[in-house]
Amino acid sequence: VSGEEAAAGELAPSAQMAAAAVRHAREIGDVLAEAAALITLGNGLTSGSSDTRAAGLAAWTDGAAAARAVRADWWETCALANLTEWALRVGDREEAVRLCDQLGRLSGDRPNVILNVDLLRAEIAWGDGDVAHAREQVLRILEQQRQGTLFSLHENGLLLAARIVAGDGRLEDAARLITAASARE
Repeated sequence: VSGEEAAAGELAPSAQMAAAAVRHAREIGDVLAEAAALITLGNGLTSGSSDTRAAGLAAWTDGAAAARAVRADWWETCALANLTEWALRVGDREEAVRLCDQLGRLSGDRPNVILNVDLLRAEIAWGDGDVAHAREQVLRILEQQRQGTLFSLHENGLLLAARIVAGDGRLEDAARLITAASARE
């Protein structure tokens, strides 16, 4: 996206700001900021005319490449997730599978706060008519969520206990609870 559309006032204000951020990031040579701005710009361009949507998809693609260049996995994941969801929306199964595989490699198929690759895989399986595989993926997602919730509840409970103990003046016990809460299971 050249930014000419933004200068002409043909874009929504948020997309105009994102286009300006892209230009600025390029001017100062900040590839990470460029990646973030491109992905944000893509978010603002995926509604509207077909030309505008095409520009949004190009911004996501360029944003993913820029993020990859500076090893910004979080931003690359955002862009690839957006592209995967778009491919699913327009019925491009092969592209959705390809992008989903990239996301899986990028995340190591670990649960991710940005997206859940399993959810995308479930949607692909559902679209293919493979209800059993879609169900399997959804059950995996639910188990991941349950484990995350249990960990979060455990961690938050220990932190609450630490605040209570600290309020009683038992700072050493509070420090032990905080250490336990921050330890990974």
